[in-house]
Amino acid sequence: IVAQITEKNPLIDPKETYFAWAGSRSPGEGHYYRIQTPKFLFEYDCTQNGANHVHAVWRDFNGDFGRDILAQHHAQSHKKAEGGWESLFDGKTLKGWKANENDNSFKVRDGCIVANAPGRCHLFYQTKKPFKNFEFKAEVMTLPHSNSGIYFHTKFQDEGWPKAGFECQVNNTYHDPKKTASIYGVKDNLTAPAQDDEWFEVYIKVDGKKVVTKVNGKTVVEWEQPADAKSGENFERVLGEGTFALQGHDPGSTVLFRNIRVKRLP
Repeated sequence: IVAQITEKNPLIDPKETYFAWAGSRSPGEGHYYRIQTPKFLFEYDCTQNGANHVHAVWRDFNGDFGRDILAQHHAQSHKKAEGGWESLFDGKTLKGWKANENDNSFKVRDGCIVANAPGRCHLFYQTKKPFKNFEFKAEVMTLPHSNSGIYFHTKFQDEGWPKAGFECQVNNTYHDPKKTASIYGVKDNLTAPAQDDEWFEVYIKVDGKKVVTKVNGKTVVEWEQPADAKSGENFERVLGEGTFALQGHDPGSTVLFRNIRVKRLP
């Protein structure tokens, strides 16, 4: 059934699917199309002028009109913050991340990734282009007596403590003497640089054979890999390239992460 409607603007609460067309058969004139369903709106317009302008928008409804979710999707998929920083966490889902053991160990709550593992678990960032030289930042909060870590230059494995890469320790009051911003087992920091129940920023930089960690802008560890470095039997701990992972350490540890960002370096 085809019916003519004169409503110019998108309908706020459509009960059916509508198709609209407006334009001219004359050369050089503009054309406009709209498909609207109860759940989405698709618009396309083509103004056949000197600029030969074409515009397409896919919208869903929010308030009295809608939001451009094509643009939103592009922004989320190509998040490049000022200065080349790229977001690794959208604040809403674990899209782009993959857990190995005990995959219920990580949840998203109030814009944060919450790590609380019933058993050991690691959440790996999935990327087709490994990270080699980079700057990394994340806002972190530890609950009392909690342990976690941020791995870099690592790779996904089905179980066990990650063998590839390095761990930047996250621990302010857990009984392990290696505290936050240690390069675990390589160069350890024995004094907690932050407090539980407060947000603090963890920064990691890898440039060639040098690694720097900071907390709230203050350098905690500086380390340069020796020229004769070799992979260990249980943990490689040799700089190369890889991805990032967050650690769910144990049932008694709860650690929150947000604003996870990275900037690739030459």
